[in-house]
Amino acid sequence: MMASWSPNAGNDALPDWSKLDVELTCPRCGYNLRLLTLPRCPECGLTFDWQELAAAERLRRDNPLFEYQWRYWPVRSLLGTIARTLYPPWLWQSVRLEVEPRIGPLLLLALIVGIGSTAVGWAVRYGELYYYNRFIPMSVLPRLVRDLALQVGLGAAIWLTL
Repeated sequence: MMASWSPNAGNDALPDWSKLDVELTCPRCGYNLRLLTLPRCPECGLTFDWQELAAAERLRRDNPLFEYQWRYWPVRSLLGTIARTLYPPWLWQSVRLEVEPRIGPLLLLALIVGIGSTAVGWAVRYGELYYYNRFIPMSVLPRLVRDLALQVGLGAAIWLTL
């Protein structure tokens, strides 16, 4: 369902709040703009166009990537984003150039993926040592911790450069 606008006004036309299907918030400060009569945020003073703001919010809401949906569907969007990165055409079909990227959730995604891949690598390494030695000598633990730190750093650096 699309938002309804007054047909007799231009860009400053107020949206029909009863038919609006997205929550409009200020892009700068996050203030809820519902039921305002002027296209200006009372919190930070940002002026905007109602139609552009509603279109950008609709694009952001419909984007399935983790950086936009981490508050609403954290696990689903995380797994979906990881799955999309395994097949790049799916990822690039999901990316909209009109929507500004959110750096905080992207860094959180990098941290989650880095820690997860490191934990899997560490578990495999620990399993190999346990299988071959049937115990882990105390002299091996510092090397495992060093390898863990190295894997997290390398994994995060590689992921951020992609």
